[in-house]
Amino acid sequence: MTRLSRPQPLGVLPLPAGWLVLPAAALADEPGETVRDRLMLGMLPEDWPASLRAIELAASGDVAAAGAAVDPVAGPEHAYNHFVLTGEPDSLERAR
Repeated sequence: MTRLSRPQPLGVLPLPAGWLVLPAAALADEPGETVRDRLMLGMLPEDWPASLRAIELAASGDVAAAGAAVDPVAGPEHAYNHFVLTGEPDSLERAR
């Protein structure tokens, strides 16, 4: 399987989590790769790394907590995810 290091969409999850992206930095280590691989198989991971806590919360349906867990100034992927979860226009501008 070819592994991409750029942000990966989570289209296998219900919305809004399906619109989120896995930040590239979170995929750079073994726990991140394991999460990505399980999601690509249509399965939720059993163990989520701390760097993907917001994704875990969104996947479990706790959108408000997921939005609060994303730091929109941490990078464009984070800003985009924050916008998806909160709808805050400032986050969308940061993502651009």
